[in-house]
This record gives sequence, C-alpha cells and structure tokens, in this order.
Amino acid sequence: MTIVSVICLLAVCLIAVGFGIYTAYIRRSLTATVSELQRQQVVERDKAAEMNRLEMEMQRKVLLQSVENLSQKLAVTQADRIKDESKREINNIVEPLRRHLDNFDRLLRESGERETAARASLKGQIESLINLNRSLGDEARDLVNALRSNGKAQGDWGEMQLTSILQQAGLEQGVHYRAQVTRDETGRVIRSEEGGQLRPDVLLNLPDNRTLVIDSKVSLTAYINYNAAADREQRKQAAKRHLDSVKKHIAELGTKDYPKSITGALDQSLMFIPIEGALQLALSQDPGLLQYAASMKVAIVTPVHLYSIVLLAEQLWRQDTQKKHVLEIAEAGGKIYDKLAIFVDSFNKIGENLRTVQNQYETAVKQLSSGKGNLISRVEKLKTLGANAKRQLPDAPEE
Repeated sequence: MTIVSVICLLAVCLIAVGFGIYTAYIRRSLTATVSELQRQQVVERDKAAEMNRLEMEMQRKVLLQSVENLSQKLAVTQADRIKDESKREINNIVEPLRRHLDNFDRLLRESGERETAARASLKGQIESLINLNRSLGDEARDLVNALRSNGKAQGDWGEMQLTSILQQAGLEQGVHYRAQVTRDETGRVIRSEEGGQLRPDVLLNLPDNRTLVIDSKVSLTAYINYNAAADREQRKQAAKRHLDSVKKHIAELGTKDYPKSITGALDQSLMFIPIEGALQLALSQDPGLLQYAASMKVAIVTPVHLYSIVLLAEQLWRQDTQKKHVLEIAEAGGKIYDKLAIFVDSFNKIGENLRTVQNQYETAVKQLSSGKGNLISRVEKLKTLGANAKRQLPDAPEE
C-alpha cells in the first residue's frame, strides 16, 4: 500500500468522522430547537389562556355592572317618576279639597253665628213689641188734643208711627223698606190705571223680589170726637162718621190697585190704623168691615198686627238668607265629594302604577337570574369556561 493510498484512506476516515460529528450536532441543534419551540408554544398558550380569562372576567364585570346599573336606573327612574307624579296629583287634589273644607267650615260657622244673632234679635223684638203695646195707649191719649182738628198732623203722626214700628223691628230704610215711593224697583213711575201718579207710604221688601204695600192715610177726627163726646147720641154719630171715614179710605186704597201698578207687589195692600181702639170702634159699627176690606184687596192692621207682620217679613228674610247659605253649603259639600272622588281615582291610579313597577321589577329579575337564558346563568358559564373570578356573585333578588 502506497503512501497515497494511506493518505486517501485517512482522508476518507476523517471525512466520515466529521460528517458523523456534524450529523450529531445538527441532531442536537434540531432537538434543542424543537424543545424551545414546544416551550414557547406552552408559554404562548398559557398567555393566551390568561388573556382570555382576563377578558372574560372583564366582560363579566362589565356585564354585571351594566345589569346592576340598568336595574338601579330603572327602579330609581320609575320610583322618582311615580313619586313626582303622585306628589303632583295629590297636591292638585288635596289643596282644592283643603280650600273647600275651609270654606265649608266658614259657612257653617257663619251660619251658626247668624242663627245666634237672630235668636237674640228675636228676643229683643218680642220685648220691643211688649213695650210698644204698653206705650201706644199712653201716646194716643197724649196726642188726642193735638190731633183733634188737624188732619195734616194726623197723617204725619200715622206715618211716624208706621216708620217707628218698622225701625223697632230692626228694618232699615233703603234696605228693607222704602218710604214715600214714587218709582218701583225697576225705576218706573208708579201710576194708577187712569194715569195718575201714586205715592204709597211704605213699600216693604220681601224675598224673591216681592213687595208689600202699606198705607197709613186714615182720619182719626171722628174717633177722637167719639172719645170726647158728652152723651150717647154724640158718640153714636161720631162712631158712624168714623166708620164712614174708614170705609172711604178702604175704597180709596182698593181703587189704587197697587198690585197692578207696582212690579212684584202682593195681591193685598195693608191699611195701617195707628190706634187699636179706632179699629175696634169701626168693627163694633160694622162686624163685616174686614170682609169688605178683603173684597177690595185691603187688609186692615193696627200697630200690634203690623209689628207681627214685620217680624214675619224679617223671619222670611232670615230664612231666605239661611236657604242661600244651605245651598252654598250643599254646593261646597258637593264639590268636596267630587274632589274626594277624584282623589280616590288618583289614589287607585297610584296603586296601578306601583303594581306596574312591581311587574317591571319581576320581569327584570327574571331576565337577570331566574328566566330562561338569564344573564347570571350566562355569566356563570363564563366562569366554568376558565374565567378566574376572585369574587362570588351575590344571591339574585327574589321575585
């Protein structure tokens, strides 16, 4: 074997050994690379899993917070809206109701005060009637001489007695009655059917725009002569003249026919005789005198009779006022009832609104926790898929 052959053989051996070493190096390098790749894959997988967990946890928190905010917002909004609406409705009802109750209380209080005052006034009027009856006789006797021959004085005295009785009964001129009237309530001049102007002594106002005519034009000369007569024959003649005078005034008053001339006048007019004895003397001469007067639509009254009639008129006015207040009270009571009905209706609506909120709340609870596909069950699934939660969901609200 030559040297060249030996060298070639050595070269081949060296090449084989080098290739084996290179192959082993390459294998080790590949193994290390594969191991590194596997390690990196595990790291990336863990990292991706952690990111997924964090993202799911964040989504869960956001979802829970959104649900909680939505529920709170819904509850607060509904509660505030119902609270505000209910407050406004209640205020709108209670305030008018309070005003009507105050007005109702005021009307009742005023009615009681007026009734108390009326009773006191009636007591005073009765006492005045007693005193009036006592004084009339004395006044008549004192005036006999002054009135004996003065017709004008008789008329003035009669009108004065008439006015005095009206005032003692508590009536005011221009309010409850009018004296020496030439025009009626409408402003029309009072005239007879023949066109002559009339002037009634007193127009007594009554409820419902009615009027009572009172006339006091009666001559007392014959009556005074009767009381001053020295013998029976003179008294008989004076009594006859007195009856004729009374009948004459009845006829004159009936002929004037005030009911046709004065708007709202009652069918009968009152003829006032200021002395009780004067009427009794005329009746003793003609017992049918009152019937005759009635046929002429005239009613004869003396001070006591007139005072009773005036008291009756005052009572009619009081009853009319009370009637108006009763109507006002009834109207106020009706308004209170209506307001209470509205209040009850609104209160029922408040109950309906509360039930609506309760139904909405139960629906929200179902969507959150108990219904099919509710939000909590979906979030819990995220946890089972690997979400690493640090807190536990609290118990869901009950329906």
